[in-house]
Amino acid sequence: MIDSTTFEPLNDREREWLNQQLINLAAYGEALLDKDFSSSAVDADSLDGIWDAWFRAAVTDDEAANSFVLAYSVAFGALLVKELGFEWTIATDEHGTELAVRRFPGTADLRVFPGDFVAKRYEKREDAFVRFSLQEIGKSVAKSARQWGHDEEA
Repeated sequence: MIDSTTFEPLNDREREWLNQQLINLAAYGEALLDKDFSSSAVDADSLDGIWDAWFRAAVTDDEAANSFVLAYSVAFGALLVKELGFEWTIATDEHGTELAVRRFPGTADLRVFPGDFVAKRYEKREDAFVRFSLQEIGKSVAKSARQWGHDEEA
C-alpha cells in the first residue's frame, strides 16, 4: 500500500496554539502537584507525575478531561521534539488532518500522533507512560538512524 500522507509545516497560529497548550499543562502541573512549572521545563518525570496526580484527583468532568488530554498530548509531543529531534507537522491522509511529530522525513519517516497516543492511554487509564515511551521511541529513532545511514541518533 502506498502511503499518501502529506505533511505541512505549522503556521504561526498553530504554533501559538501549541504554546498555549504547554502553558495550560504547566498550570495543571502546578494545580495538581502544588509545584511551580514553566511550560518549557516539563520533562518526562514531571509529565508522569502530572498524569498520576490527574487520576488521583478523579476528575469526572468530560470537558476538563478533554482539555487535560489535549494539553498533555502537546507536552508529550514537545518532549519528543526536544529530546529525540522530532519536528511538528500537520499530517493529512485519506482519514483527515492531524497534528503529528515526525523524524527523518523522506527516509525512515518516523511519525507519532501525540493526540492519539495520549488519548488511547487515557481511555485505558494506563499508569504513567512517558518515561517508558520516550525510551522505546528513542530506540526506534536510533534503529532508524542506523538503517537509513543517518549520522545522528536519538
